[in-house]
Amino acid sequence: MRAKMMRLLALCFFLLISGTANVVSGTLKIDFKAALSLADSAHSEIKNGLSRIRESQQRKLQIVSNLFPQLSASANYTRLGEGPPGKKYLLGNSNDDFYTDVTAKQLLFAGGKYRNQISAAETLTVVENQKLSQTRRSIRLAIARAYFETVKARFAVGVQRDLIQRTRAQSDIAELLFQGGKTSNLDVVRLRTQLLIAGGQLTAFESQLKTRQYQLAQAIGVTDTCSVADSVLSDTLESLPVDMEYLMQELKEAPEMKAAQAAHENALLNEKVAKADYFPTLSLNGGYNREEDRFFPGNPNWVIGASISVPLYRGGGTRAQAAQAYERTQQAENTLDQTWVSLTARLRSAIESLNDKKDKINIAGQVVESANETVGIAELRYSTGKLSAFELIDAQNTYARAQQDFFNAHVDYRIAIEEIAVLCPSVLKAEETHK
Repeated sequence: MRAKMMRLLALCFFLLISGTANVVSGTLKIDFKAALSLADSAHSEIKNGLSRIRESQQRKLQIVSNLFPQLSASANYTRLGEGPPGKKYLLGNSNDDFYTDVTAKQLLFAGGKYRNQISAAETLTVVENQKLSQTRRSIRLAIARAYFETVKARFAVGVQRDLIQRTRAQSDIAELLFQGGKTSNLDVVRLRTQLLIAGGQLTAFESQLKTRQYQLAQAIGVTDTCSVADSVLSDTLESLPVDMEYLMQELKEAPEMKAAQAAHENALLNEKVAKADYFPTLSLNGGYNREEDRFFPGNPNWVIGASISVPLYRGGGTRAQAAQAYERTQQAENTLDQTWVSLTARLRSAIESLNDKKDKINIAGQVVESANETVGIAELRYSTGKLSAFELIDAQNTYARAQQDFFNAHVDYRIAIEEIAVLCPSVLKAEETHK
């Protein structure tokens, strides 16, 4: 009986550990588009952006409420322990006092203060919307970098495994040549050593791949490990056309520009709000009240009228307030100008980087063709005993590096496209059309 219980406990413990391991080491295999879609629903920065938009909309409703009638009601009950003799003579011996009232106030004129505040709140909503668009673009770029760096790492693992297979095959040939007396034992030892070195490098590449997968999950905004579904890239990416004049026009519609324009408009409206305190405030007031005691036997009363408040002197506070608002407007205008300068520089730099990556693809393609031819000749000559192990190992390593460099050049070009797309998304449409 005790043995059965121990086996049952062991089984439960195994199931518990297995379930925990599945939760901790959950892996998502997704392509690039799926990664973007997942981030749009899971990333906390996007959720925060949506929350700020809703907050801005509620701020506008709060300001709008100032234009509606303001109703309030109050009730008061007082009980006196012992009243003064004079009050007893006038009111009698009652110690109870009840008072209720309802008041209403309608704002008629405030120098346009609240209407300008409403317009300013609307511009803030525009700013938050543009910031959200900017956040989405930035997240897309972060995911693109993490995703394609993971693709790089995955390809590196494949190249290293291919190198190990090549080296192992040549090591077997070296042993046959040694047994036939056509090579020395030194070549066999060298190739075996190279196999061990390549195995250690493969372990490092696999560890780097896992790190890239963790970074991809972080960029998406999830806790699961993310494995990429894409292993190769299109060979026609390097011929994607770029129209600089069109991109400069599109840049004017970038979220950064629209947000800066809306912020400038908001500053202008806030300047009007500050100047509204120079004007009088006119409002309509009304009320209804009722008091219960012996001296006032429950007779209701009502009142209606208008009130005006005219600012005469506030120690220069209103003027200072308007001056501050004016300076904020100037700051917003300067920010708008600087935003355009910054975006223009970023776009030009991204295009130069794209052209540089295009040139690297052409150079890397020539190198990999030459390295492929060289390693083929080297392996053939080694199999006939006409080449040393050192020369063979060098040719194999050069070919492996050339393969990786050629693939990395394509990946870097793809990332460069994403860097332009952060500013001008039309390049992505051009890429899809080109494909």
